[in-house]
Amino acid sequence: MIDPLDDGVVDPVAGADLKEPGGLSQPDTRVELAHLANVLGGLAVGVVDVQAAALQTATGLDLSAVAALTTLLDRPGSTIDALARVLGLTHSGAVRLADRMAAQGLVVRTAGADRRTAPLRLTGRGEEMASCALAARQQALQRLLNPLDTDHRAQLLELVTAVAGSLVRHREQARRMCRHCEHACCRAADCPLGGAVDET
Repeated sequence: MIDPLDDGVVDPVAGADLKEPGGLSQPDTRVELAHLANVLGGLAVGVVDVQAAALQTATGLDLSAVAALTTLLDRPGSTIDALARVLGLTHSGAVRLADRMAAQGLVVRTAGADRRTAPLRLTGRGEEMASCALAARQQALQRLLNPLDTDHRAQLLELVTAVAGSLVRHREQARRMCRHCEHACCRAADCPLGGAVDET
Protein backbone atom coordinates (compact mmCIF):
# COMPACT_ATOMS: atom_id res chain seq x y z
CA MET A 1 0.00 0.00 0.00
CA ILE A 2 1.29 3.41 -0.98
CA ASP A 3 1.62 5.97 1.80
CA PRO A 4 0.00 9.20 0.56
CA LEU A 5 2.37 11.19 2.78
CA ASP A 6 5.43 9.62 1.19
CA ASP A 7 6.97 12.38 -0.98
CA GLY A 8 10.06 10.39 -1.94
CA VAL A 9 12.30 12.06 0.63
CA VAL A 10 13.99 9.66 3.01
CA ASP A 11 14.38 10.77 6.62
CA PRO A 12 17.98 12.07 6.88
CA VAL A 13 18.14 10.84 10.47
CA ALA A 14 17.94 7.33 9.08
CA GLY A 15 21.27 7.96 7.36
CA ALA A 16 20.12 8.22 3.73
CA ASP A 17 20.65 11.11 1.29
CA LEU A 18 18.02 13.78 0.76
CA LYS A 19 16.69 13.97 -2.78
CA GLU A 20 16.73 17.25 -4.65
CA PRO A 21 14.46 17.98 -7.62
CA GLY A 22 15.50 15.85 -10.53
CA GLY A 23 16.58 13.00 -8.29
CA LEU A 24 20.07 14.37 -7.46
CA SER A 25 21.53 13.67 -4.02
CA GLN A 26 22.62 16.51 -1.77
CA PRO A 27 26.27 16.09 -0.78
CA ASP A 28 26.87 14.86 2.74
CA THR A 29 29.10 17.65 4.02
CA ARG A 30 30.29 15.52 6.92
CA VAL A 31 31.56 12.85 4.55
CA GLU A 32 33.14 15.47 2.28
CA LEU A 33 34.88 17.15 5.22
CA ALA A 34 36.16 13.81 6.53
CA HIS A 35 37.48 12.96 3.06
CA LEU A 36 39.17 16.36 2.70
CA ALA A 37 40.71 16.07 6.17
CA ASN A 38 42.01 12.60 5.35
CA VAL A 39 43.53 13.74 2.06
CA LEU A 40 45.04 16.78 3.77
CA GLY A 41 46.65 14.55 6.39
CA GLY A 42 48.11 12.27 3.75
CA LEU A 43 49.40 15.25 1.78
CA ALA A 44 51.00 16.74 4.90
CA VAL A 45 52.86 13.50 5.63
CA GLY A 46 53.97 13.21 2.01
CA VAL A 47 55.22 16.80 1.86
CA VAL A 48 57.11 16.39 5.13
CA ASP A 49 58.76 13.22 3.80
CA VAL A 50 59.76 14.94 0.54
CA GLN A 51 61.17 17.93 2.41
CA ALA A 52 63.04 15.79 4.95
CA ALA A 53 64.61 13.65 2.24
CA ALA A 54 65.77 16.72 0.30
CA LEU A 55 67.28 18.39 3.39
CA GLN A 56 69.05 15.31 4.68
CA THR A 57 70.33 14.22 1.27
CA ALA A 58 71.75 17.69 0.60
CA THR A 59 73.54 17.99 3.95
CA GLY A 60 74.03 14.54 5.43
CA LEU A 61 72.73 15.96 8.72
CA ASP A 62 69.73 15.15 10.89
CA LEU A 63 66.73 17.46 10.70
CA SER A 64 67.48 19.26 13.98
CA ALA A 65 70.94 20.17 12.72
CA VAL A 66 69.51 21.36 9.41
CA ALA A 67 66.94 23.47 11.26
CA ALA A 68 69.74 24.97 13.34
CA LEU A 69 71.60 25.87 10.14
CA THR A 70 68.61 27.54 8.49
CA THR A 71 67.62 29.32 11.71
CA LEU A 72 71.10 30.72 12.27
CA LEU A 73 71.34 31.72 8.61
CA ASP A 74 68.23 33.87 9.09
CA ARG A 75 68.90 34.90 12.69
CA PRO A 76 72.67 34.97 13.27
CA GLY A 77 73.66 35.45 16.87
CA SER A 78 70.78 33.40 18.29
CA THR A 79 71.54 31.98 21.73
CA ILE A 80 71.33 28.36 22.82
CA ASP A 81 68.06 29.13 24.62
CA ALA A 82 66.55 30.79 21.54
CA LEU A 83 67.66 27.92 19.32
CA ALA A 84 66.18 25.37 21.75
CA ARG A 85 62.78 27.09 21.60
CA VAL A 86 62.72 27.21 17.79
CA LEU A 87 63.82 23.59 17.42
CA GLY A 88 61.65 22.26 20.24
CA LEU A 89 64.67 20.91 22.16
CA THR A 90 65.57 20.93 25.82
CA HIS A 91 68.38 23.23 26.82
CA SER A 92 70.75 20.29 27.25
CA GLY A 93 69.70 18.91 23.88
CA ALA A 94 70.44 22.24 22.20
CA VAL A 95 73.84 22.41 23.94
CA ARG A 96 74.74 18.95 22.66
CA LEU A 97 73.58 19.90 19.16
CA ALA A 98 75.64 23.10 19.18
CA ASP A 99 78.69 21.20 20.47
CA ARG A 100 78.34 18.63 17.72
CA MET A 101 77.93 21.26 15.02
CA ALA A 102 80.90 23.22 16.36
CA ALA A 103 83.01 20.08 16.18
CA GLN A 104 81.90 19.70 12.54
CA GLY A 105 83.02 23.23 11.78
CA LEU A 106 79.50 24.50 11.10
CA VAL A 107 78.96 26.95 13.99
CA VAL A 108 81.05 29.01 16.38
CA ARG A 109 80.18 30.48 19.77
CA THR A 110 81.01 34.12 20.18
CA ALA A 111 81.66 35.87 23.50
CA GLY A 112 78.84 35.74 26.01
CA ALA A 113 78.26 35.83 29.73
CA ASP A 114 77.89 32.05 29.76
CA ARG A 115 77.21 29.14 27.43
CA ARG A 116 73.47 29.77 27.64
CA THR A 117 73.69 33.38 26.42
CA ALA A 118 76.67 33.04 24.07
CA PRO A 119 75.53 33.95 20.54
CA LEU A 120 75.91 31.27 17.87
CA ARG A 121 76.99 32.05 14.32
CA LEU A 122 77.50 29.96 11.24
CA THR A 123 80.95 29.46 9.83
CA GLY A 124 81.52 29.87 6.10
CA ARG A 125 81.02 26.11 5.74
CA GLY A 126 77.85 26.33 7.80
CA GLU A 127 76.43 29.10 5.62
CA GLU A 128 77.24 27.15 2.49
CA MET A 129 75.53 24.03 3.84
CA ALA A 130 72.48 26.00 4.95
CA SER A 131 72.13 27.54 1.49
CA CYS A 132 72.53 24.11 -0.10
CA ALA A 133 69.79 22.72 2.14
CA LEU A 134 67.38 25.53 1.26
CA ALA A 135 68.04 25.14 -2.47
CA ALA A 136 67.40 21.38 -2.30
CA ARG A 137 64.19 21.94 -0.32
CA GLN A 138 62.96 24.57 -2.76
CA GLN A 139 63.63 22.34 -5.75
CA ALA A 140 61.90 19.33 -4.18
CA LEU A 141 58.80 21.29 -3.17
CA GLN A 142 58.54 23.08 -6.51
CA ARG A 143 58.45 19.71 -8.24
CA LEU A 144 55.23 18.98 -6.35
CA LEU A 145 53.69 22.12 -7.87
CA ASN A 146 54.66 21.34 -11.47
CA PRO A 147 51.32 19.67 -12.33
CA LEU A 148 49.44 22.87 -11.43
CA ASP A 149 48.86 25.72 -13.85
CA THR A 150 49.15 29.36 -12.83
CA ASP A 151 45.51 29.70 -11.75
CA HIS A 152 45.60 26.55 -9.65
CA ARG A 153 48.82 27.70 -7.97
CA ALA A 154 47.21 31.01 -7.06
CA GLN A 155 44.18 29.19 -5.65
CA LEU A 156 46.39 26.81 -3.70
CA LEU A 157 48.40 29.70 -2.23
CA GLU A 158 45.20 31.35 -1.03
CA LEU A 159 43.93 28.14 0.57
CA VAL A 160 47.24 27.14 2.13
CA THR A 161 47.69 30.65 3.52
CA ALA A 162 44.29 30.47 5.23
CA VAL A 163 45.00 27.05 6.77
CA ALA A 164 48.59 27.83 7.78
CA GLY A 165 47.59 31.04 9.51
CA SER A 166 45.12 29.15 11.71
CA LEU A 167 47.92 26.99 13.17
CA VAL A 168 49.80 29.67 15.11
CA ARG A 169 49.00 31.60 18.26
CA HIS A 170 52.31 33.29 19.09
CA ARG A 171 55.60 34.37 17.52
CA GLU A 172 57.66 31.51 18.95
CA GLN A 173 55.27 28.97 17.45
CA ALA A 174 55.51 30.66 14.07
CA ARG A 175 59.31 30.57 14.17
CA ARG A 176 59.25 26.89 15.02
CA MET A 177 56.96 26.10 12.09
CA CYS A 178 59.22 28.14 9.81
CA ARG A 179 62.45 26.54 11.00
CA HIS A 180 63.17 25.01 7.58
CA CYS A 181 61.85 27.94 5.54
CA GLU A 182 63.70 30.09 3.06
CA HIS A 183 62.82 33.38 4.71
CA ALA A 184 63.91 35.53 1.78
CA CYS A 185 60.90 34.15 -0.15
CA CYS A 186 58.36 34.96 2.51
CA ARG A 187 58.67 38.16 4.51
CA ALA A 188 56.29 40.45 6.38
CA ALA A 189 52.80 40.39 4.86
CA ASP A 190 53.79 37.53 2.52
CA CYS A 191 54.25 35.18 5.50
CA PRO A 192 50.88 33.73 6.58
CA LEU A 193 52.32 32.59 9.91
CA GLY A 194 53.94 35.86 10.88
CA GLY A 195 50.94 37.76 9.58
CA ALA A 196 48.56 35.67 11.67
CA VAL A 197 50.60 36.37 14.81
CA ASP A 198 50.67 40.10 14.09
CA GLU A 199 46.88 40.14 13.86
CA THR A 200 46.36 38.48 17.25
